[in-house]
Amino acid sequence: MTFEKGYFVQSGTSNYEDYRKKKFESLTDDLIQILELTLDMKILDFGCATGGLLKALKEQGFKNIKGTDISYWAIGYGKEKLKLGEELEYHNINLLTQDFDVILFLDIFEHVPSVEEIISYLELINDGTRIVVRLPVSLIEGNPYVLEVSNNDATHVQCHTVEWWHELLTSCGFISEFSFNGRAIYESKGVFARCYRRI
Repeated sequence: MTFEKGYFVQSGTSNYEDYRKKKFESLTDDLIQILELTLDMKILDFGCATGGLLKALKEQGFKNIKGTDISYWAIGYGKEKLKLGEELEYHNINLLTQDFDVILFLDIFEHVPSVEEIISYLELINDGTRIVVRLPVSLIEGNPYVLEVSNNDATHVQCHTVEWWHELLTSCGFISEFSFNGRAIYESKGVFARCYRRI
């Protein structure tokens, strides 16, 4: 499966067309308010795609921000079109070992081919770091996603329940701080959206 230009721009090939319509400014406002972010905090958007959220954070005055993604096309687009230079890097998992205050995993883990790979990412994160996880879920383990739009993306390969994801995160040394209930990021029957801290 590819995450190059076709995934991001061609209708019917993925959920990214729907994702692209989201208001990154509203998401940024939610994250700032709910996480009580300050401009000096270091933030990593892991799986940032083209960097739309980073651009919105930058416009709010955040300078210690980084994004990385597995798509060469998305990183190139973000550097050229969104004017994100040093903020973006191609798939650099070593960033997870650095001293970030917050690491965002927004609509990422459902794309990762194996649970072992997800665990390997989580194990790199430093104690005390907060992570934000958002992804689609099923109601019953083994069933499809609750939301039909989530079932329509062939790159979604991890389909689990809220309870399953919570157990995975706690087994990797994270404690749940809260579920999101904002305007642009919120937990629902079909979406897992929570803040955790590595202990």
